[in-house]
Amino acid sequence: MLRALKFLAPLGLLILTAQTCTVSAPAPTPPPSGPEARTFFNPRMNGAIVDTCSPRARNCGRRTAHRYCRRQGYRRSVRFDTRRARRTWIMVSNRYCRGRRCRGFRRVRCVR
Repeated sequence: MLRALKFLAPLGLLILTAQTCTVSAPAPTPPPSGPEARTFFNPRMNGAIVDTCSPRARNCGRRTAHRYCRRQGYRRSVRFDTRRARRTWIMVSNRYCRGRRCRGFRRVRCVR
């Protein structure tokens, strides 16, 4: 509520009147642009397929897929497939995995 002051100069009186004031809220922020879901086939970072695990084979699969989706601007992953790869990129340690034990993502499906 906004209060306005009015003076009645000839009478020397002060009158307070209440006036309503309309305040509009800013428009809600639109969601990020782009598709609501996207499938990344053979996702790569630093020239290698993204490894499905963090160092020492912890947080494999789902957690690493979520991390990849967040780096791509999505909220989480909903599906992923893996495959063997001779060389993969381990996101957490910023290193390559080389050899027969490396597994990378074949595809990762991300949603907003």
